[in-house]
Amino acid sequence: MAGKKGQIPWNKGIKGAQVAWNKGISTGENTEHSKRLKKKYLEGWSPRKGKKHTEETKAEMSRTRKGKTNNTGITHFFNGDNVGKENYKWKGDDVGYSALHDWVSRWKGKKPCVCSICGFADSYEGHFHWANISREYKRDLDDFTCLCVSCHVKYDKYNLNISNAVVKVR
Repeated sequence: MAGKKGQIPWNKGIKGAQVAWNKGISTGENTEHSKRLKKKYLEGWSPRKGKKHTEETKAEMSRTRKGKTNNTGITHFFNGDNVGKENYKWKGDDVGYSALHDWVSRWKGKKPCVCSICGFADSYEGHFHWANISREYKRDLDDFTCLCVSCHVKYDKYNLNISNAVVKVR
């Protein structure tokens, strides 16, 4: 912290008299303790090895994790809690494009289906998208239909009408 203007510093004129508090203390990988620990770890030693959590501890750890996210972003909720309108972040019809499609996938499923336009059916779920029929993007599950990727591109790009589309079976 700087002193007042014109004040003489406390260490003015002192050279070499200051010694760091940790001078001479060895730290890091070269200490005897670090070398012993490293050797133990290389031999397979672990401070928790062979120790098990009690059932009470496991239940407590599970209870404290409820409602928190892990690294993948998945939230651990109690069954039925914080779902839909009960969630404090619920936006209703003001939801964004991606969140709405995620919501539809969660409720209608990601399982393979049959394309509503061309009739394409496949066992791989990645070949299908949920497309909005009315193009108003309301939170209505009946307003979404299953389309294969190529039909979904045509549907969005050329304003293809699903109700007038001719269903062909491949």
